[in-house]
Amino acid sequence: MKLIKFLLTTLVSFFILAAIAITLLIATIDPNDQKALITSGFQQATGRDLNLAGDLNFTFFPKLGIQLGQAQVSNAYGFGQAPFAEVDNVVVSADVLSLLRLKLSADAIQLHGLRINLHKNKQGQNNWQDLLETETDAANPQSKSASKLLGIDIAGIKVTDAHVVYHDQQAENTITLEQLEFVTGRIGGQSSSPMRMAMNLRQTNPSMTGRVQISSNMMLHVAAMRLVLDDLKLTVDARSDAFIEQEIALDITARIELDLQQETLSASQLTIDTQQQNVTGQLALKSFSQPRVNFSLHADQLDLDKLIFLAPADHAEATHDTIELPVAALRKLTLFGDLQVSSLRASGLEMTDITAKLSAQQGVLTIDPLTMHVYQGQYTGSAQLDVSGSTPQYQASSELQQLAISDLLQALSDNKKSFIRGQSSMSFDIKTSGKSVTDLKKQLRGTLAFNAADGALQSENLARNIEYVMAFLQGRTPKPSGQEIIFDTFAATGVITHGVFSNDDLILTTPLLSATGAGQVDIPSSSIAYALGVGLAPNSDRQLPIQIEGPLAKPKYSVDIKSAMSGQQKQQLVDKKQEIEEKLLEGIGEKLGDDVKKKLKQLKLF
Repeated sequence: MKLIKFLLTTLVSFFILAAIAITLLIATIDPNDQKALITSGFQQATGRDLNLAGDLNFTFFPKLGIQLGQAQVSNAYGFGQAPFAEVDNVVVSADVLSLLRLKLSADAIQLHGLRINLHKNKQGQNNWQDLLETETDAANPQSKSASKLLGIDIAGIKVTDAHVVYHDQQAENTITLEQLEFVTGRIGGQSSSPMRMAMNLRQTNPSMTGRVQISSNMMLHVAAMRLVLDDLKLTVDARSDAFIEQEIALDITARIELDLQQETLSASQLTIDTQQQNVTGQLALKSFSQPRVNFSLHADQLDLDKLIFLAPADHAEATHDTIELPVAALRKLTLFGDLQVSSLRASGLEMTDITAKLSAQQGVLTIDPLTMHVYQGQYTGSAQLDVSGSTPQYQASSELQQLAISDLLQALSDNKKSFIRGQSSMSFDIKTSGKSVTDLKKQLRGTLAFNAADGALQSENLARNIEYVMAFLQGRTPKPSGQEIIFDTFAATGVITHGVFSNDDLILTTPLLSATGAGQVDIPSSSIAYALGVGLAPNSDRQLPIQIEGPLAKPKYSVDIKSAMSGQQKQQLVDKKQEIEEKLLEGIGEKLGDDVKKKLKQLKLF
């Protein structure tokens, strides 16, 4: 907002300069004799040096006017010798009687070759802040006299071949606006007139080129510092190797009202179209130093994956897990809004009927409530980010009912496979803190509960090991196992402490067996150490343990038959180990073949 204010101030400064020069025509024949007076007045008003390198020439036909040649405005202290702004030529024609009334009534103002150099150094200081402070200094008598000249009525402004460079040393980025053209109709009254702007855009980090075009019916009241853009149309076409699809197109339409004195900005009748996505709504902003934002947005179909313009960073950057948050901006932000999306796709997940209320105050950003339908289930939850302290704090809670968990897990996994199916419910209440993903995993704490019914565990390895257990308990040889284990009930609750999920009440019941489980999942290391006790239903007093250990992506299963035997049974097993093993393998070999015999030996059940 300060930058917009600065640009308006820059234009007004040129108007004031032109008005002073034209006024001097009444008292002198050669305006060049008054250059010293003009530059001195400019220095008092802005604190900057003005260099009028070209000649000042009057025009008498068809309108009284003045033509300024080359002019330069000095840079701020500490930003080098390069000019802050310069222009090749300015032409103004005006009504002399309006000047006597301290008003500027001009047919048109033409600026050619305007060049502005904006700079932010590594310490965050910029080279335009002093101009803003000077312009708003009510104690400055020059500012008071200048404000009398703000009753401007201009038939139009025409800026050609303008060039604006913004160099940000903190971000190591340079943005350049080239071949900028700006044309307006009448300015200064309460009526609107057509406005159009076009420019080429270049950026260095990441490298990008683009074309920006703006058109609108504009009403600019300079004295009141109020701007209205009705029927605004903004089009951006950009290209970069950093974009996923190399090229993007953005179209925005809206009605914009900006009041710099009241520090308000509103956008109504807002539509945003990009990458075949459409968002409608409205927003309002109060105060530029301590922003307070109210908004309401709606989208029928939204694919967030398509809205991620930038391609993933290279491997070296991707492994850096520091989370960069705009902490300073979030602490100043006050926000209230609601969001509705009929159909949403994000990270491969499909969601519908999303509603959310967002708020932000004093560094605490909250989403509450958040509701949606996800894979036949109903989700209700809330989330919060707190950056008011030195370390960001996160928390989230949710209730998820009647979820088709297989569909969800397939969407989440890289191989599009799931280890469980059935209608499930889930709830969690978790908190964490930190400035990196690693920190968030290590500081994770909270509770989690899961319950599924009439489903199946889809693990061929687990099904095979459970078949071995059942065969042992029933005194028979193992049979070929299926791809899954059908269950009636599968439920568990647990506690998360320092990123480790601990559970001791897992229950699994099937028509033929029942199981209980206990163990831990280490989230920071993505590993599991779990014991599953399996017995025959309905009486499961005698259980055989299945150990599940290793990385979550590929855990190892092992059956410990010895631990389920009495001392006498173990001795008999030792005495007859060879005989039992050979008979078991021979029996299986006759039915299943030598390959299965080899696999059984590798399991080392005995």
